[in-house]
This record gives sequence, C-alpha cells and structure tokens, in this order.
Amino acid sequence: MKACSPRWAVIAPGAVFGAAMMGLSIHRILRASGDDPLKALVFFGSLIIALCVVAAIVVLTYRAASTSTQRLLTVLEEEHQGQAFAILKTEGLQADVATLTPELRGAPWSKRTVYAVVMIDADAITFWDGPVKAPFVAARLARREVAGVGVSRGLTRCFTVRAYEVALLHAGTILRVTFAPALVGSLIVRPVDDDTVVDLQSLLADTIVAPVRSPDSY
Repeated sequence: MKACSPRWAVIAPGAVFGAAMMGLSIHRILRASGDDPLKALVFFGSLIIALCVVAAIVVLTYRAASTSTQRLLTVLEEEHQGQAFAILKTEGLQADVATLTPELRGAPWSKRTVYAVVMIDADAITFWDGPVKAPFVAARLARREVAGVGVSRGLTRCFTVRAYEVALLHAGTILRVTFAPALVGSLIVRPVDDDTVVDLQSLLADTIVAPVRSPDSY
C-alpha cells in the first residue's frame, strides 16, 4: 500500500456535487441577468468574492488548528528528543481509542486540532492532543502490554494513509490502536513518504521492543 492514496469513492461524489452546484449557480446568474452584461458581471464578481471569503476562512481555520498542535509537538520534541511524533487524527485512531477500556482512555479528542502527537517513552505510548497551553492525554498504552506492531492503514476524510497497528494485551483481551505518522509543514499536515514510513517502522520496532508482524498474524 502506498503511503497515501486518494479515496475516490469519497472524493468523486463531492466533486460532482460541487460542480453541479457551481453550474446551477452560474445558470441562475445568467438567467437573472438577462441581456444585461453589467448585471451578469456584478453577479459573477459577487460569486467570486463570496468563494474567496469562504476559502480564506477555511484556510485560516485549518492553519490555526494545525499550528496549535504544532507548538505542542515542538515542546514535546524538545523535552523528549526522538520520542514525539506527529500523527493524523484518522477515523481509525479515534474509533480504536473509543473502544479502549476507561483506564486506558483520557479526555475526548479536541475538535480544534487537525492532528495529534504520539510520545513513546520507556513506560508507555501516550497520545497527546490539544493546544500547548492546555494539552491533554487522549490515551495511554503501557509498553509492557504491547504484544506486537504491524503495518495497517488509516482513513482520513479524503485519503487512505499508511499506518501502524499496535496490538495490546490488556486484561486478557487483545486491543488494537492504529495511528498514521505525519509530516508537519507551515500550513499542511500530510502523510509521511515511503522512506520515512520504513525508517519510523524500524524505530518503533526497536523502541517498543516487539516483533513487527502483519496484523493478520495476531
């Protein structure tokens, strides 16, 4: 599986719907303007301005959500060198954490961040979320309970990404948590490339001291 691949089953319907709505809007503008080119120009200008405003709001909101946790990642990296990593808040990660027992879960995921941070130390695998001024633990897995680490996949809203699946033997039950490493830029948080996936997989295997196996082997 590639490090990142589009989920066309999700993207295509949205793109078709967006194109249809745009076409309908343009059709209504042309009908409303009649034979008056000035009126049509005003309508089109208003539409373009509205789209630009919406796009600006989306970009600024995304940037705020991204940089918020980026500061937390920076602090954790400085305090725990080589142990803190950015991860995408995939559907699988949030669903897996929701199925953990109460003693393994922390606070609910923040709706104001677009990614989280996983920290791997001598005792635990800890998932951090929230801004740097008020960070919180979303889940903590004891290293002594880790049964294995395998390569899996994570689902974001529009992409399928390479992820790691940690198998945890807790209270006699196998639990699984998947998380996808990410690269953090000034604006965009994106999945890591293939080389980074391989390097981080080796690092995780050495750090967790567990054999790397396929999830099918559990």
